[in-house]
Amino acid sequence: MSGEKQLGVANAAMRIGRDLVLDIFKAWRRDLDCVDALILLVITMGNVDGVLFSRKLRRRYGGVSPIAPDDLRQPISSSVIALSLGLPAQDVRSRILSLAERDECEVTPRGMLISQHQLEATNRTAIVREVYKLLYRSYEDLKLTGFVAAIEVSAFERAEVQPVRNAAAHGAKYVLRTLDTLCRRLGDVRNALIFLEVMRRTGADREDQPAPAEPAAPARIVEVAAALGLSPEAARRRIRGLTSLDLCERQGVGVVTPARVHVEPWFAEVRQRNLDNLFQLFAGLADVGALADFDASPSVATPVGRIV
Repeated sequence: MSGEKQLGVANAAMRIGRDLVLDIFKAWRRDLDCVDALILLVITMGNVDGVLFSRKLRRRYGGVSPIAPDDLRQPISSSVIALSLGLPAQDVRSRILSLAERDECEVTPRGMLISQHQLEATNRTAIVREVYKLLYRSYEDLKLTGFVAAIEVSAFERAEVQPVRNAAAHGAKYVLRTLDTLCRRLGDVRNALIFLEVMRRTGADREDQPAPAEPAAPARIVEVAAALGLSPEAARRRIRGLTSLDLCERQGVGVVTPARVHVEPWFAEVRQRNLDNLFQLFAGLADVGALADFDASPSVATPVGRIV
């Protein structure tokens, strides 16, 4: 593959990956505050890691039901959660206590747990179904770019039941890996999400696509804030910080990501790291049988048609 072709694939994969991160995050967030949603996402991942990496357990609990019981779910400490998100430990502990009071998670002697009861009492089943559809759509989109063929991941595993929960767990891992990569330059998970949301709304990263007839309108800050579960003032404050680093640019009541950002060396590194993260994602999806299920799905127009 020529260098120009490789760059085109990397650019397309970055856009598709960006949208996947934002869409998965919004599905998981529901109506929660941005940071609360991220904390619950990390707790979820910590709880199911043991299930996900046991072939026997993931075959039993990787579908829609049954849900893995509490004795198989691994609690995760607040300090690990804070470290994973790059957030102050005290702030994370305070938020966890508030989430526990609202029955979103439990504080146990071994760490934080989202119990089987809490999973059953909320709409998390609907969420993992939606994430499965998002993963399917991204897989189909990436096929068109040549990325899937280039990474040579084969759908070698077939699941007896549609591996909805297993796949959603791998999707969550991809979200957290991508945010971690961006935080090395942007400094904070909220800044990373804002950057991705502004980039999507303004299309500043479409350098390999035909130029639109008119430039995209700046992203309205109130809409960016609402999409991510931030207050407008918090979003404005963070955008001022990103602007001071030349990562965003204010235009009236809106904001854009300057086109120059997407040709800078740090973004080239993000783009390359995204290819690695996508490879890990699809290798995981192949391992749990999701890719075999995606390839068997009848229509892109009705993704994963067996889901209702």
